[in-house]
Amino acid sequence: MISTDKVIPGKQPNLREPSESAIAMLDELGTVVGWTRAAERLVGHSAGDVVGRSASVVLLYPEEAPTTAEFVEQCHAQHGWWGTTTLRHRDGHRLDVSLRVSMLCG
Repeated sequence: MISTDKVIPGKQPNLREPSESAIAMLDELGTVVGWTRAAERLVGHSAGDVVGRSASVVLLYPEEAPTTAEFVEQCHAQHGWWGTTTLRHRDGHRLDVSLRVSMLCG
């Protein structure tokens, strides 16, 4: 289970997630509102680097991919999303990861 002390700041995470999951919480505009320590370890960005900024800080998009706001809108319409994507590590290298987007209510 995820304890709320591992979330830097943001809403309470889905407590069914494994404790070592890298979790980024976004608002409806694609702004990062929560960032776990596991996310810090994965991409090298601290919560202070990303919270309050667009998720595009870490997301890499091919030219044909939607913008962060468009992606969030699609996820909302479909009640979530999962697949593979590429993240940008703080040092600049690319990380191919499995990503699951879940909509939280409340």
